[in-house]
Amino acid sequence: MIAILFFILIVGVPLFLMGVVISNGAPLIASPGPVTRLTRYLDENEARSEEGSDFPELEPLIIFGTPDQTFPRVIDALEQMNLEIVESRSNENRVHALERTQLWKFIDDFHVVIEHREENNSIIRFRSESRVGHADFGANIARIVRFRKKMASAEPSDDG
Repeated sequence: MIAILFFILIVGVPLFLMGVVISNGAPLIASPGPVTRLTRYLDENEARSEEGSDFPELEPLIIFGTPDQTFPRVIDALEQMNLEIVESRSNENRVHALERTQLWKFIDDFHVVIEHREENNSIIRFRSESRVGHADFGANIARIVRFRKKMASAEPSDDG
């Protein structure tokens, strides 16, 4: 009996946690590797853009277009993700949106700031944060990955 409980604790719990992370849509195998990723997903409730991050999806996003051109695309991407936009300041190029988690309906915050980079480029910095709990099981990084995909699919070309 003790052997079965030990097996469940040693094998079952980590498999369950990996299943939760995978169901959230967070990358698990990508750089910097599954151990580092799983450790982060179980120990942090926030993900933010950071230049030079070990997590490629946390690099700030460089977009063709001025902040004024990029702002409506950010709003559109957030709406396509079904996030509730609670604050939108086009004059400051800032957006604050909310998303409720699927299972427990916790509220998570998503912040976006658009800055002018050079010529016709903008840099998008973002932060996704869970309001409740110590670990997010990869939900915040998964939200950032979804946001990056939406922005990439809406990117105009620079030749027209």
